[in-house]
Amino acid sequence: MIKRRSHKVIVAGIVVVLGTVAGGFIFDRLLNTADQTMTDEDLSAREGTQRDAFGEHFHAAAQLLAAQKYMEAIEMLEMAQRIKPHVPEVYVNLGFAYLGQQQPQKASQAFNKALSIKTHQLNAYYGLAEALEALGDLEGALGAIRTYVHLSQEDDPFRRKAMSAAWEWQEALNEQKRDRAQASAIEPVSERGPEFDLKSDLEPDTSPETEPVGGAK
Repeated sequence: MIKRRSHKVIVAGIVVVLGTVAGGFIFDRLLNTADQTMTDEDLSAREGTQRDAFGEHFHAAAQLLAAQKYMEAIEMLEMAQRIKPHVPEVYVNLGFAYLGQQQPQKASQAFNKALSIKTHQLNAYYGLAEALEALGDLEGALGAIRTYVHLSQEDDPFRRKAMSAAWEWQEALNEQKRDRAQASAIEPVSERGPEFDLKSDLEPDTSPETEPVGGAK
Protein backbone atom coordinates (compact mmCIF):
# COMPACT_ATOMS: atom_id res chain seq x y z
CA MET A 1 0.00 0.00 0.00
CA ILE A 2 1.43 3.37 -1.00
CA LYS A 3 1.71 6.03 1.64
CA ARG A 4 -0.46 8.96 0.63
CA ARG A 5 1.06 12.43 0.57
CA SER A 6 -0.62 15.18 2.55
CA HIS A 7 -2.75 17.72 0.69
CA LYS A 8 -1.43 20.38 3.08
CA VAL A 9 1.79 20.28 1.07
CA ILE A 10 -0.14 20.90 -2.14
CA VAL A 11 -1.79 24.04 -0.76
CA ALA A 12 1.61 25.73 -0.74
CA GLY A 13 1.77 25.15 -4.48
CA ILE A 14 -1.66 26.73 -4.88
CA VAL A 15 -0.44 29.93 -3.24
CA VAL A 16 2.30 30.10 -5.85
CA VAL A 17 -0.40 30.00 -8.54
CA LEU A 18 -2.18 32.83 -6.76
CA GLY A 19 0.97 34.91 -6.89
CA THR A 20 1.20 34.44 -10.65
CA VAL A 21 -2.35 35.62 -11.20
CA ALA A 22 -2.11 38.46 -8.70
CA GLY A 23 1.00 39.72 -10.47
CA GLY A 24 -1.13 40.64 -13.46
CA PHE A 25 0.39 38.34 -16.06
CA ILE A 26 -2.79 36.33 -16.57
CA PHE A 27 -4.91 39.47 -16.83
CA ASP A 28 -2.59 41.10 -19.36
CA ARG A 29 -2.58 37.96 -21.48
CA LEU A 30 -6.37 37.79 -21.50
CA LEU A 31 -6.79 41.41 -22.65
CA ASN A 32 -5.97 40.34 -26.21
CA THR A 33 -9.30 38.47 -26.41
CA ALA A 34 -11.43 41.52 -25.59
CA ASP A 35 -14.12 42.77 -27.96
CA GLN A 36 -12.39 45.14 -30.38
CA THR A 37 -15.63 46.96 -31.22
CA MET A 38 -15.81 48.59 -27.78
CA THR A 39 -14.40 52.05 -27.17
CA ASP A 40 -11.19 52.34 -25.22
CA GLU A 41 -13.06 53.78 -22.24
CA ASP A 42 -15.69 51.03 -22.23
CA LEU A 43 -13.08 48.37 -22.71
CA SER A 44 -10.98 49.72 -19.87
CA ALA A 45 -13.99 49.89 -17.54
CA ARG A 46 -15.07 46.34 -18.34
CA GLU A 47 -11.56 45.01 -17.91
CA GLY A 48 -11.25 46.77 -14.60
CA THR A 49 -14.53 45.32 -13.35
CA GLN A 50 -13.66 41.82 -14.49
CA ARG A 51 -10.18 42.09 -13.04
CA ASP A 52 -11.54 43.13 -9.67
CA ALA A 53 -14.27 40.46 -9.57
CA PHE A 54 -12.01 37.68 -10.81
CA GLY A 55 -9.23 38.62 -8.44
CA GLU A 56 -11.63 38.83 -5.52
CA HIS A 57 -13.00 35.34 -6.12
CA PHE A 58 -9.59 33.86 -6.84
CA HIS A 59 -7.95 35.35 -3.76
CA ALA A 60 -10.86 34.25 -1.57
CA ALA A 61 -10.61 30.72 -2.94
CA ALA A 62 -6.89 30.53 -2.17
CA GLN A 63 -7.50 31.59 1.41
CA LEU A 64 -10.30 29.03 1.76
CA LEU A 65 -8.06 26.30 0.37
CA ALA A 66 -5.35 27.19 2.88
CA ALA A 67 -7.99 26.87 5.60
CA GLN A 68 -9.09 23.51 4.12
CA LYS A 69 -12.59 24.85 3.45
CA TYR A 70 -12.81 23.03 0.17
CA MET A 71 -16.51 23.36 -0.66
CA GLU A 72 -16.42 27.15 -0.16
CA ALA A 73 -13.26 27.33 -2.26
CA ILE A 74 -14.97 25.42 -5.07
CA GLU A 75 -17.84 27.91 -5.05
CA MET A 76 -15.44 30.86 -5.31
CA LEU A 77 -13.45 29.21 -8.09
CA GLU A 78 -16.58 28.42 -10.08
CA MET A 79 -17.52 32.10 -9.93
CA ALA A 80 -14.02 33.04 -11.08
CA GLN A 81 -14.33 30.49 -13.88
CA ARG A 82 -17.51 32.09 -15.17
CA ILE A 83 -15.69 35.42 -15.45
CA LYS A 84 -12.49 34.05 -17.01
CA PRO A 85 -13.15 30.55 -18.36
CA HIS A 86 -9.70 30.09 -19.93
CA VAL A 87 -7.37 30.62 -16.98
CA PRO A 88 -5.61 27.29 -16.29
CA GLU A 89 -4.77 28.24 -12.71
CA VAL A 90 -8.46 28.29 -11.85
CA TYR A 91 -8.84 24.65 -12.91
CA VAL A 92 -5.65 23.66 -11.07
CA ASN A 93 -7.01 25.09 -7.85
CA LEU A 94 -10.37 23.46 -8.51
CA GLY A 95 -8.55 20.17 -8.86
CA PHE A 96 -6.81 20.57 -5.52
CA ALA A 97 -10.09 21.57 -3.89
CA TYR A 98 -11.75 18.42 -5.24
CA LEU A 99 -8.84 16.37 -3.92
CA GLY A 100 -9.45 17.89 -0.51
CA GLN A 101 -13.08 16.83 -0.84
CA GLN A 102 -12.03 13.26 -1.67
CA GLN A 103 -13.42 13.53 -5.20
CA PRO A 104 -10.49 12.35 -7.34
CA GLN A 105 -12.57 11.86 -10.49
CA LYS A 106 -13.63 15.52 -10.58
CA ALA A 107 -10.10 16.52 -9.59
CA SER A 108 -8.59 14.66 -12.55
CA GLN A 109 -11.07 16.32 -14.91
CA ALA A 110 -10.12 19.76 -13.58
CA PHE A 111 -6.39 19.08 -13.93
CA ASN A 112 -6.85 17.75 -17.46
CA LYS A 113 -8.84 20.88 -18.33
CA ALA A 114 -5.97 23.04 -17.10
CA LEU A 115 -3.52 21.05 -19.23
CA SER A 116 -5.77 21.36 -22.28
CA ILE A 117 -5.42 25.13 -21.93
CA LYS A 118 -1.73 25.16 -21.04
CA THR A 119 0.23 21.96 -21.63
CA HIS A 120 3.15 23.06 -19.46
CA GLN A 121 1.04 23.91 -16.39
CA LEU A 122 3.49 22.24 -14.02
CA ASN A 123 1.41 21.92 -10.86
CA ALA A 124 -1.45 20.41 -12.87
CA TYR A 125 0.73 17.35 -13.50
CA TYR A 126 1.47 17.05 -9.78
CA GLY A 127 -2.21 17.26 -8.90
CA LEU A 128 -3.22 14.90 -11.71
CA ALA A 129 -0.77 12.31 -10.38
CA GLU A 130 -2.38 12.57 -6.93
CA ALA A 131 -5.86 12.19 -8.41
CA LEU A 132 -4.96 9.19 -10.57
CA GLU A 133 -3.27 7.47 -7.64
CA ALA A 134 -6.47 7.89 -5.62
CA LEU A 135 -8.41 6.36 -8.54
CA GLY A 136 -6.10 3.36 -8.57
CA ASP A 137 -4.50 4.25 -11.91
CA LEU A 138 -0.85 3.90 -10.92
CA GLU A 139 0.40 3.83 -14.50
CA GLY A 140 -1.33 7.12 -15.25
CA ALA A 141 -0.12 8.59 -11.97
CA LEU A 142 3.43 7.53 -12.74
CA GLY A 143 3.27 9.13 -16.18
CA ALA A 144 1.98 12.42 -14.76
CA ILE A 145 4.53 12.63 -11.95
CA ARG A 146 7.38 11.79 -14.33
CA THR A 147 6.25 14.66 -16.55
CA TYR A 148 6.30 16.92 -13.52
CA VAL A 149 9.87 15.85 -12.70
CA HIS A 150 10.93 16.31 -16.31
CA LEU A 151 9.53 19.85 -16.56
CA SER A 152 10.47 21.07 -13.07
CA GLN A 153 13.66 22.92 -12.19
CA GLU A 154 16.39 21.35 -10.05
CA ASP A 155 15.57 23.70 -7.16
CA ASP A 156 11.82 23.04 -7.29
CA PRO A 157 10.75 22.42 -3.66
CA PHE A 158 8.36 19.62 -4.72
CA ARG A 159 10.73 17.88 -7.11
CA ARG A 160 12.19 15.51 -4.51
CA LYS A 161 8.72 14.51 -3.31
CA ALA A 162 7.71 13.88 -6.90
CA MET A 163 10.76 11.71 -7.52
CA SER A 164 10.01 9.74 -4.35
CA ALA A 165 6.42 9.19 -5.49
CA ALA A 166 7.63 8.03 -8.92
CA TRP A 167 9.92 5.46 -7.28
CA GLU A 168 7.16 4.20 -4.97
CA TRP A 169 4.62 3.84 -7.78
CA GLN A 170 7.11 2.08 -10.06
CA GLU A 171 7.90 -0.39 -7.28
CA ALA A 172 4.18 -0.97 -6.69
CA LEU A 173 3.62 -1.65 -10.40
CA ASN A 174 6.57 -4.05 -10.48
CA GLU A 175 5.12 -5.91 -7.50
CA GLN A 176 1.73 -6.15 -9.20
CA LYS A 177 3.38 -7.63 -12.30
CA ARG A 178 5.23 -10.19 -10.20
CA ASP A 179 2.02 -11.18 -8.42
CA ARG A 180 0.19 -11.63 -11.74
CA ALA A 181 3.02 -13.74 -13.12
CA GLN A 182 3.02 -16.00 -10.07
CA ALA A 183 -0.77 -16.35 -10.14
CA SER A 184 -0.78 -17.37 -13.80
CA ALA A 185 1.97 -19.95 -13.19
CA ILE A 186 -0.08 -21.76 -10.54
CA GLU A 187 -3.00 -23.66 -12.09
CA PRO A 188 -5.67 -24.52 -9.53
CA VAL A 189 -6.31 -28.26 -9.00
CA SER A 190 -10.05 -27.67 -9.41
CA GLU A 191 -9.46 -26.64 -13.01
CA ARG A 192 -7.57 -29.87 -13.79
CA GLY A 193 -10.31 -32.15 -12.49
CA PRO A 194 -9.85 -35.28 -10.38
CA GLU A 195 -6.58 -37.14 -10.90
CA PHE A 196 -6.63 -40.89 -11.75
CA ASP A 197 -4.41 -43.47 -13.45
CA LEU A 198 -6.04 -43.88 -16.84
CA LYS A 199 -3.85 -46.84 -17.85
CA SER A 200 -4.48 -48.89 -14.72
CA ASP A 201 -8.21 -48.25 -14.86
CA LEU A 202 -8.58 -49.42 -18.45
CA GLU A 203 -6.26 -52.47 -18.52
CA PRO A 204 -7.86 -55.86 -17.66
CA ASP A 205 -6.82 -57.64 -14.52
CA THR A 206 -4.41 -60.42 -15.66
CA SER A 207 -3.19 -61.54 -12.24
CA PRO A 208 -3.54 -65.37 -11.64
CA GLU A 209 -6.49 -66.52 -9.63
CA THR A 210 -5.64 -67.96 -6.27
CA GLU A 211 -7.30 -71.16 -5.12
CA PRO A 212 -9.25 -70.80 -1.92
CA VAL A 213 -7.71 -72.57 1.04
CA GLY A 214 -9.40 -75.94 1.43
CA GLY A 215 -11.29 -75.45 -1.78
CA ALA A 216 -13.04 -78.20 -3.76
CA LYS A 217 -10.95 -80.38 -6.16
